Amino acid sequence: MLKINKLCFILDFILLIILVIFNVFFFSLGVYSMPALISYGFIHFAFFMVIITPFLTGKSEKVHFFGLTLYLVLSAVYFLLTLTAGVIFILASLQSDNVTLMAQLVLKFLPPHYATAGLLAVAILKSVTAALVIQLCISGLYGILLIINVAADRYTTEVLEKRKEQIDYIKIASAKLKLLSDKISDKEVKRKVESVYDAVSSSPVKSHMDLIDIETRILKNINELDNEIHAENRENIIFQVDSLLSAVSERNTRLKTLN
Repeated sequence: MLKINKLCFILDFILLIILVIFNVFFFSLGVYSMPALISYGFIHFAFFMVIITPFLTGKSEKVHFFGLTLYLVLSAVYFLLTLTAGVIFILASLQSDNVTLMAQLVLKFLPPHYATAGLLAVAILKSVTAALVIQLCISGLYGILLIINVAADRYTTEVLEKRKEQIDYIKIASAKLKLLSDKISDKEVKRKVESVYDAVSSSPVKSHMDLIDIETRILKNINELDNEIHAENRENIIFQVDSLLSAVSERNTRLKTLN
């Protein structure tokens, strides 16, 4: 976790330096057209998303790119795409004579259809609508990908937790029965408890939400069996063993119908 936090800090610091350089570039040019201002706002929003992404997504099981979470990488790419688009719109908004003359010289040496396309591209890049639509498209795509990944990660976490609970049921029940079997001196009773142990330990590890009640009941019955063994009540011990065998069999039979 410390390593991941350190990598996040390094990435945030690098992006912050890029943002500072951009701000120096932006205010040095003094371009305050609407396309430029729209891009300026989206760029800073994208950086803000990079900062708050770890807090929005929480603890993630997805660690891919050099130890960074997929969410943070996605936010960093979003920032860089927004920055790239923003710089293009800002440069297209420059109104200086030198820029105009340079553009005219470049277009002069191009074939007529390329020159026309170039002029059209410059006109589009100076459009407020184009700046807003492109930045919204980038942000929308980022938002969709972020939501999809958060949902997928939460589903994966729930599946892993459920799987752990399923495995724990077999482990806990088997361990308790093994300990109980070791406490019994009566060979017949010991054999019956061992039969319950065999039935539980050989049960399928997978489970189902509909089996929570019966699995909880089995664990409760094992605790009751422990009490009867301590009380050395042979009749009740056999009764609890039979109840457990019946419950384990019912659990496994229901599992087959549910899966």
